[in-house]
Amino acid sequence: MTTYQTAFDEDEDKLARANANYRGLWASVLLQAVRDLDSKEDTERQPAIAYVSDSELTPGSFNWICESLELDTERVRLMTFTRSGRRKLLGRNIGNTKQRTEGTKHE
Repeated sequence: MTTYQTAFDEDEDKLARANANYRGLWASVLLQAVRDLDSKEDTERQPAIAYVSDSELTPGSFNWICESLELDTERVRLMTFTRSGRRKLLGRNIGNTKQRTEGTKHE
């Protein structure tokens, strides 16, 4: 049996790949906010607290990203404010996150 892929199928595949890339990008934004919340530096932590606490639903906002990623916004928000919740969100021990990133050299 011969199957044919239509131009529509090819476009749908491209959209699915692009969507996966954008979802990854927005997930990275959330993960960075979680890392910043764990920082000992107020200059990193305070903006992250404001970002996660904000109730706006504009592109790039915490609420918008959670909704776009089909996450329970309030549950994720509550998790970000506890150390154990941040560990779960990051999926690893975050105590040495800053140390690991500082030890990495980009050339």
